[in-house]
Amino acid sequence: MTKIEISRVTIQTHGHATEDLDKVKQAILNILPQSLRDRITIEHEVVKGYYGNIINRLKVNLEGSDAEEFVKYLLGTLSEGDRLALINTIDIRYNKKSNEIHIRLNKQDAYLGSATLYDGDDAIKIVVTFAYKKSLSDVKKLIEDLVKGTTANAI
Repeated sequence: MTKIEISRVTIQTHGHATEDLDKVKQAILNILPQSLRDRITIEHEVVKGYYGNIINRLKVNLEGSDAEEFVKYLLGTLSEGDRLALINTIDIRYNKKSNEIHIRLNKQDAYLGSATLYDGDDAIKIVVTFAYKKSLSDVKKLIEDLVKGTTANAI
């Protein structure tokens, strides 16, 4: 049996014209482990909204061990309630066809230094991609094991 592995993480958010772009970038940096903050590149693309307004699209791609380090760090910074919510909603977050989990974080909370699950529109969107096609139960077990590992490390 092939071990399930995290192969890539994509972190993406938007900065609207009314937002301070430096603060939006800081929100992204705040959800990353310290060891990755100086090594990553935040891609910046300017796009136009439906009404012609400027929208700044910010994106970070992490591969291999950096992606795995990020996921472990993120799970360790989520509250116990958010970790349980993530596990309990994994079936609606996991896309079997693309082999990805979708997680959304509150952008304002991230700027203030905490990671909080969020279902609103103005979010930091995280997509975790797995190296091998797996079943929902395999993905859920991996997330549960990572949560247990982060909980055990916190004690």
